[in-house]
Amino acid sequence: MKLTLEERSDHKEIEVIIRYGTKNQEVERLYHAIQACTITLQGMKDRCAYPLSIDQIIYIDSVDEHTYLYCKDAFYESHQKLYELEACLAHTSFVRIAKACIINTDYVLHVKPLFDGKFIATLSNGETLIINRHYVKNFKEVLGL
Repeated sequence: MKLTLEERSDHKEIEVIIRYGTKNQEVERLYHAIQACTITLQGMKDRCAYPLSIDQIIYIDSVDEHTYLYCKDAFYESHQKLYELEACLAHTSFVRIAKACIINTDYVLHVKPLFDGKFIATLSNGETLIINRHYVKNFKEVLGL
């Protein structure tokens, strides 16, 4: 792969062009990685709206019909439902690990198998989350295990 950066004073915004001979998985991954850089979610805290880039979010949890975005130093409420966020975050490092939880795999330090086919993930912030056995296969695919 050849990578070129070009600074031009006549450009007002960043433009990315991917040139390829045949579309393959590498092209798809590259496209989705670049596209993920532009995704921001809105988090609410103290009646104020905050734009959050997806690389700030460690995991997303739904409790009592409320959806929360957990970051390193704070958490925010989202007006979106968990399934809406999951669709928005498709082809990113986010993956559902339970009926009410989506995790950013970029923050996973390690995983360990538990009984009944479940796994436990330790995150970089020290928290641990259970990966339900129904979601283990997809989780492993996203991590490349």
